[in-house]
Formats: sequence, C-alpha cells, structure tokens
Amino acid sequence: MVCGPYEVFFLAFARLGLLEWGIRRLLVKIELETIPVWDGLRSGSECFICDLMAVAGEDALNYYLGPAIMVPEIRVEINRKGFCPTHFQALAEKNKAQSLSLVLDTYMNESKGELYPLLERIGECTSARKGQKLYAQLGEWVAKREKGCLVCDYMDQRLERYVRTVAALYRDDAEFAKALAEGKGFCIHHTLEIAHGP
Repeated sequence: MVCGPYEVFFLAFARLGLLEWGIRRLLVKIELETIPVWDGLRSGSECFICDLMAVAGEDALNYYLGPAIMVPEIRVEINRKGFCPTHFQALAEKNKAQSLSLVLDTYMNESKGELYPLLERIGECTSARKGQKLYAQLGEWVAKREKGCLVCDYMDQRLERYVRTVAALYRDDAEFAKALAEGKGFCIHHTLEIAHGP
C-alpha cells in the first residue's frame, strides 16, 4: 500500500492513540489563523488586509526592538540582512534608543569590517580603470547591504498566510464567502495578491 504524507501522519497518530489529539491540534492551528481574517472582515474596513498588514508591521517592529535582540541567532540575522530605509526609520521612531543602539552597534561594526578594506583599496588606487572597478564593487556592496529587510520579510510571510487563509475560507466556508461578497472588498494591491494566490 502506497501512502501519501497525510496518510502516514494519520496512521502514525492512530497507532499511538493520538489521532484525535492530532486532529484537534490541527483544527486549533487552522482556527487561530482564521481569527484575524474574520475579525478584519467584520471590521467593515475598505481593505481589511491593509489593516492586518499594518498590525503585522507593528508586530515586526516591536519584535526586533524587543527581547529578540538578545537572541544571538536574531542578531546574526539582523547583521546579515538589516532593514530597509523605511523600516529603519520606523524603528527609530519607536523611541527605544537602547534597543536600537544594541541592534545598530553590531550591524555597524560588521558593516565597517566589510567596508573599510574596500575604502582603503579605493584610497590607495592610482589607476583610473582600477578605481572604476573598485567604485563598482562599492556600489554592489551598498546595493547588497540595502537589499534585504527583516521587517519586509516578516510582513511578506504574514501577507502570504492571510492570502492563503482568505482563499481557504472563501473555498470552504459559505458564511465567509457571503460576508466577503457583502463587504467592501480589497484595495487594488491586495486584490492582485489574492488573485495571484499564495
């Protein structure tokens, strides 16, 4: 008998006498993911996904300025990826100087460690052709350093989860489909996200 991943899951839990526990746990997870979507729909907002994403942005900012900064793995991730200018400004506007200074201290030290040798090579350069190559490398380094943003990534993950949840509720829950049809819908940006799907 060939089993797919779900069958293996159910067989393993059934053998252990945990099938009912596993199903309840799965249903609780699904229920927890639908609560914010239902609350957003019931809010009567012009685009409840925009509202949910604003909350997600605040959650991410608070996370990266909260206890997470003391977790070494998070600090490594911050040093590697950093924040975009928009979210860096938002972090600064939170007025949590100590948290932000801890984040920036290691981020700037790592940046200086990568940048200073390149700047020294540019300063010592005597050839115009070599100087152009070094300036190009500097431009690539800056573009790479500013490319990532942990807050943007967090919000993208949340948006994907909300889109998936909206699609699943619309497909499986007639009450949700009716409420959505009677609601105000979505903004153009989120309509495109939902139409594109997860």
